[in-house]
Amino acid sequence: MVVNAGGAVPVQRDRIGAMQALLDLYEAPRYLEIGVQTGKCFRAVRAARKVGVDPTFQFDWEAYEAETKGCSLPPLRSDTFFGEVAGIDDVFDVIFLDGFHTAEQTLRDFNSAVMHLTPKGIVVIDDVVPTSYAASLPDPAAAARVREAAGEAGNSWMGDVYRLVFFIDSFHQAFSYRTVTDHHGQLIAWRASRPAAEVTPRAIADIGRLSYADSLAEDAPYRRATFAETLDLLRAYVQEED
Repeated sequence: MVVNAGGAVPVQRDRIGAMQALLDLYEAPRYLEIGVQTGKCFRAVRAARKVGVDPTFQFDWEAYEAETKGCSLPPLRSDTFFGEVAGIDDVFDVIFLDGFHTAEQTLRDFNSAVMHLTPKGIVVIDDVVPTSYAASLPDPAAAARVREAAGEAGNSWMGDVYRLVFFIDSFHQAFSYRTVTDHHGQLIAWRASRPAAEVTPRAIADIGRLSYADSLAEDAPYRRATFAETLDLLRAYVQEED
């Protein structure tokens, strides 16, 4: 099952290189990407099976699907894909969640994704570390107005996906995770070999009210690590006997 069973693997710190390093942990990886847009990452990575879901692809997805072996690109919202298209036997080794950047939608996507994860699979959640207050707002129009008023350059929008860090910490006891520090603020989660003995008690309502400032003040739940450190953990996890 494992390709890189030993030896050091070159660590790529960009999004595409990191995703490929995760896929390379598996012999014939199955990959699902939620939120494909222009397909920059999806089209670049190599996998035996690739499924990309987006309601409004921003490239010629039909041509790419036709010419790419093992590729499927349903032009759907993620809720529709998980609810009507993905069968019980549709499972993936690496699932990348980069859809609509609100806590509610991403939490729904995460809960659906784990139902389609192989026993040794990995879920990657994008944009859990906002780059600014404006970027942390769940309404993209409001984020744009705040950026303009503050004279903030760029158009970064992560939304309030950062709240998922705290939700997983308190309500997904069976998952281990790390927040990668050296590329794009991604949370990488995998099933723990043994559920955590303790969880941090939080009310769901409190997580829903968690502000950007709160997230900066309460750093421990992020479980930050470099991508190289996280990849080492995952390599050992994938190779571990059940």
